[in-house]
Amino acid sequence: MVIAIERWHQILKWTQVAAVTVVTGLLGLTLAFLVAERTWVTQQYLDPEDAFRYGSIGTELAPFPALLVLPDLFPEHFQPAGPEAGDWSDQFGFLRTDDPRSRELPVGFVTTNYRPKSAAPSPLEFTGFSCVLCHSTEIRVEGRDAAHLVIGPGNASLNLFAWADAFQAAILDEDRLTRKSIVETYETKTGETLSTMETVFIGLWLRQI
Repeated sequence: MVIAIERWHQILKWTQVAAVTVVTGLLGLTLAFLVAERTWVTQQYLDPEDAFRYGSIGTELAPFPALLVLPDLFPEHFQPAGPEAGDWSDQFGFLRTDDPRSRELPVGFVTTNYRPKSAAPSPLEFTGFSCVLCHSTEIRVEGRDAAHLVIGPGNASLNLFAWADAFQAAILDEDRLTRKSIVETYETKTGETLSTMETVFIGLWLRQI
């Protein structure tokens, strides 16, 4: 009886030690995560013109790698008129730009290190909109090939609701839109390799939506 009690006390002791170890480890991981979060976002100060063109309006929708490859994964949604009618920028009326900040996306798409809904810091870039998505247009002069981008007026060619329908149809396809399909298509398209943390956040985004 005495031996059984001693064994019980020993088991209880080691259980307590294990519990304390686990809790301490979790607290350490939480602290490390909070410290890491502070390095994911760098505060930026934009003048009014840059804020209008490059500042997010809080509409981060999807990770940049995912948004970049959605048209490749779902051409039936993003090229509803067929390939001969141009790519998704042409078919939905977005304006093109050679601005390196656009990251191969049309005028008005911007990337930040903030997660959708919570606006919490993220090591993975998310893409949303700036004001110029809707408030910009092009003026073409006869005899000139290049169009002149004008900031301010509304974009009469843009069909944002049709693009939103395509985006929704794509993200609801759980069989084809997976972390693996996004990562593999992005890395093949860009030649870049996503980090483990970035792929984890892509998976978290998919679970959220």
